[in-house]
Amino acid sequence: MHASSYKQIYADILTIIAEVRSEPISKLNLETTINNDLDTYGDDWDDVIEPILKKYPIDDWSEFVFLNHMSGEGYREPLYIINALVFIPKLVIGCIVFLFNTEKSVAVFQYKPFKEVQYKNDPLYIADIFNSAIKGKWEYAKDSDLNLHELIK
Repeated sequence: MHASSYKQIYADILTIIAEVRSEPISKLNLETTINNDLDTYGDDWDDVIEPILKKYPIDDWSEFVFLNHMSGEGYREPLYIINALVFIPKLVIGCIVFLFNTEKSVAVFQYKPFKEVQYKNDPLYIADIFNSAIKGKWEYAKDSDLNLHELIK
């Protein structure tokens, strides 16, 4: 692929993200995180990635785990409330169990309801999307053999 092609892919991705998220393009770069810097979660992620995929298809998503980066739409607030509500019972039960078995009391404190919908909030970078658009499969920029900064100079 020619160097100008990489620059065009990067420019297209930035333009799409800027338009969809109503952000100034000057605020965006390879290190901008989609989930944290741009506050993109749930359906907002679909709004960002779908126009990019129309232009630059990514066929293999096997390495992408949605819940590593963001929650589904509407999941965040209810989970905070549920976790707050179970804190007191966990504290009481954990203290009682601690008297008999300290290892089990740690497990009580670490228990989180609805683990299947909780997310890790790992950063998801524009660089990850750019790298994946170039390769046609999902691959995190940190794992790439490409020097993305050099490609956009």
